[in-house]
Amino acid sequence: MGHCMGCHTPRTQGISDFTNSLGKGGSRFSIALVKGYPSAWQGAIASNITSHPQAGIGAWSDTEIKRALTTGISRNGRELNTPMKDHCRYFCGMSESDLSALVAWLRTVPPLE
Repeated sequence: MGHCMGCHTPRTQGISDFTNSLGKGGSRFSIALVKGYPSAWQGAIASNITSHPQAGIGAWSDTEIKRALTTGISRNGRELNTPMKDHCRYFCGMSESDLSALVAWLRTVPPLE
């Protein structure tokens, strides 16, 4: 549903490493890659969304993950970076059971620093 790993998995020579780095983050998105954003936007780096408790979202509660997905607000109350904060429009219409299933799936992603 979310196509999470398309952005949150690092790429080498334009190819995502789904075998060794699934969800590790680190992909850079610049203004040249993302159309429609204000020229002041400097870009973003995809976060680690593995189950790692420090580097990823392993210590986040289900409620915190759902809030990030549906409102664009991080665990610590910070607004998520563009383009992730704009993806909320896709998640906010999900049923509670589908959103819970997505969070449960994210928890299965092996922890990576």
